[in-house]
Amino acid sequence: MLAAGDPGRFAGVSGTLHVTGNAKGHALAKTGIRAVEADARVRIDHLQTIGTGGSLMDQVWRQLDHPLLLRLVPRLNSKVAQARQAAGSVTTSRYDEAAMTLSLRNGTATLSEARLAMPGYRLDLSGTIRPCDDQLDLAARLLASPAETALLTGGQDLSAYLPYENGGLAIPFFIRSPLQDPQIRPDLDRLLQNAVGGATVEDLGSQLIKSLGVILNKP
Repeated sequence: MLAAGDPGRFAGVSGTLHVTGNAKGHALAKTGIRAVEADARVRIDHLQTIGTGGSLMDQVWRQLDHPLLLRLVPRLNSKVAQARQAAGSVTTSRYDEAAMTLSLRNGTATLSEARLAMPGYRLDLSGTIRPCDDQLDLAARLLASPAETALLTGGQDLSAYLPYENGGLAIPFFIRSPLQDPQIRPDLDRLLQNAVGGATVEDLGSQLIKSLGVILNKP
């Protein structure tokens, strides 16, 4: 069990941890992890977190507070505003699913099939963690259900301009080092590449305005 309120690393986290796998090697100090090899499948049932800064989705909405995205999907404005109000509050978040596959080799932990699901949304992650080097490099996708996508877009089909998967928005993020202060940012180049015909965010200019005009039915 992970107990909410326990001191240390898992303070504010509760759930039932299930781990299946194998490991070999000895790690007598932090750097000794390089000598350990392991493969595991991890699942946490009834995962719940309690902490400041709002819910996980509040943190996501705050990261999407970007003028280009807000103009493309105007209904994001209310989500961002609510998330900002929640920034100083203590929030309990509950998850429908939490699971991942982990492989440890030469001090590098590789995550795959990592999934964190909550009502209306699912976060998929993959990438590497190097604790000895204080390095984190993860790719993430936030998948919205078709129903949540319809609420965000006002019922418009924006699949020609934004990435979709199974009828819902698929928002790419990257999460990078250091471990103690990871930087979580939307991958705007990937997110907006269809809206701007493959141009990077730095090259948007009039091309973006033209695309937005089509979406919003403005000249």
